[in-house]
Amino acid sequence: MPSGTASSEPVLLRERRCQASGCHKVFYLCPSCDRGQGYCSPPCRAQARRLQHRTASARYQRTPEGRAGHCDWQRAYRERLRARAATPPVTDLSSIFSHSESSCGSDHAQPSPHTHRQPRPRTPAPHPRHMAPPGLRCRVCGRPGYFQKRGPYEPDYPGKQP
Repeated sequence: MPSGTASSEPVLLRERRCQASGCHKVFYLCPSCDRGQGYCSPPCRAQARRLQHRTASARYQRTPEGRAGHCDWQRAYRERLRARAATPPVTDLSSIFSHSESSCGSDHAQPSPHTHRQPRPRTPAPHPRHMAPPGLRCRVCGRPGYFQKRGPYEPDYPGKQP
């Protein structure tokens, strides 16, 4: 839990929509954890970063320096392939095969006494009807809170212009 969020008293949460392509999931942040996050989870962040890197690489390869670097890389790759083809592959057997039927030396395998035991079915704990479903929580620290719809001209987070 980040510092300053030791209280479990509900706070006003800020709504965010994940910016990863194909996700667009809504998530909530408390004011102390809000740093302008744009992604709901580490996998979405990683996916967006890969896409960003891929776009930048493609843009770089369209420049003269990028084309020259790609040509150099391809030339070195073809050299490595030629060097690998020039050396014959090693085809030595690593060990002599045994004709024994068991790997531990005993030909009389005994079944394990635990192989026929069936697992007990798990029954879910009953959900108490008098308890309300869990409310909204901060995606980062888990602090409980509530959400209030912003006006059309209110910023998403402090410091952002509407």
